[in-house]
Amino acid sequence: MTSINHSNNNNDNYYDRQNRTYGVEATKLIQSSCVYIIGLKNGYASEICKNLALSGVKTLILYGDEIIDEEDKKNCMFYRKASIGTPCWKEIKKHVNEINNSVDIEHTNIIKQPIIECVLTCVIINKSFDEASIINNRVRLLNGKTIYMVAGGLAGSIFVDANINHQVFDTTGEIKEDTPIKDIIDNKIIFNG
Repeated sequence: MTSINHSNNNNDNYYDRQNRTYGVEATKLIQSSCVYIIGLKNGYASEICKNLALSGVKTLILYGDEIIDEEDKKNCMFYRKASIGTPCWKEIKKHVNEINNSVDIEHTNIIKQPIIECVLTCVIINKSFDEASIINNRVRLLNGKTIYMVAGGLAGSIFVDANINHQVFDTTGEIKEDTPIKDIIDNKIIFNG
């Protein structure tokens, strides 16, 4: 695999599709983001890291000391050639650097606000609800956002805590107020109020 060096992450040609899909401001936000990945087993983390690297994320922080086992080797392309017992984070770092070597990748066992100026997001994968709640509370104190996913086989669930500063804009740029969804009937969303 050829490594892509995007030391200037504002490379308009490389991120052209992303800019047209999400907008230039969203691309800049991604490129200033720091993402913690917690839960490195079973291939979910490696797939998330690959996609974030291709999007130009600034920093990935791989959290935890999980090691590769036989099941991981079956489920994750990054782990297939690795030795059993190798730390998952080492293999993810190696392969993500092959995809985009301008992504800063760190390993830690402590959740803290990174020194760099960035948008903090934490992705928690297949951890217990109690552990995810503790991590989410810590991330909220750091004014970050949390994505909590539980997956296995063909089923899964996801919870997103975008914290108190979350804003949604419509196509005209107007800020949309939070409105609880009452129901979805015939593919139409019905709002309360």
